[in-house]
Amino acid sequence: MLKKVGGGTTDYVIMVPLHDTYEKRKDNWPHSLGYGDYLSGALYRYGIINEKKHIMLKPDFSLYVNERYNIPYEFYSSGTVY
Repeated sequence: MLKKVGGGTTDYVIMVPLHDTYEKRKDNWPHSLGYGDYLSGALYRYGIINEKKHIMLKPDFSLYVNERYNIPYEFYSSGTVY
């Protein structure tokens, strides 16, 4: 899910699945949270977008993205699998 934020034309947030690594290491691998600028550069380099954008990857704590794409998430603190 891509969501434009703020009044600028270059700020976007991509909601990504919440992964088990977020609770342990806060990196949310394989959708690493620091990947947005690299993604923007790759999209620009290959001509998919015509200017670089500021992209932030944000884990979806509502688990909507996880449910939509059937990606299980286990909260280790409670032992519950969603």
